[in-house]
Amino acid sequence: MKPYGLALLVYLMLVHSAQAELDTMAGTKGQPYRALNVSARLEFNINIDQFIYFRIGNVSSIDTVSLTTAASLPTTTLPVIPSDGNNTAILWSGAAPSFASNTVSLPVQVQSNAGQVSLKTTVTAPLSNASSTLPFSALTITSSDNHLPAPPVPDTGTGSAVNVTTSTYGLVTSRTANWFFTYNAQAVNPGIYTGKLLFTASAP
Repeated sequence: MKPYGLALLVYLMLVHSAQAELDTMAGTKGQPYRALNVSARLEFNINIDQFIYFRIGNVSSIDTVSLTTAASLPTTTLPVIPSDGNNTAILWSGAAPSFASNTVSLPVQVQSNAGQVSLKTTVTAPLSNASSTLPFSALTITSSDNHLPAPPVPDTGTGSAVNVTTSTYGLVTSRTANWFFTYNAQAVNPGIYTGKLLFTASAP
């Protein structure tokens, strides 16, 4: 029986070494109700992947920014946009009119844990109608938060990048803002012009 008992003992020792850490304690004959205290340790290895999240406007579809320019006539006080119709009097100073559009606001959000996030704009389709084009660089985008600035818009290709300010958590960025879109141009051919911009957020 001794060889079998030795083999059984070795087997139990191997099984115990392959398990997680454990500890046991039991009462004794002399102290059957004594307090029992056992412990076991675990080691953890948690892997957190990098990510980046960037949103402009609607979360479910591509927004269309619709801007309309109108001639603004300078007066002795403030510029005035004349009303439609004939024989409408305004206090015009005689200087050349300027052109400005309405303003459209869209929410913007950037979240990342990958370090410095930069934003840039690419013209994927120029502003054009059937007969002429408009300079995309006349599109002005301002931000409600300097920590999440809007990148400049080029006439063609990709513009220069701007950096989003990281949060106080080292590599983590969590910023929200509103971007305001206006179009400022001198007298151009009338018509409806359409174009497309691609905004890109990137991190090292």
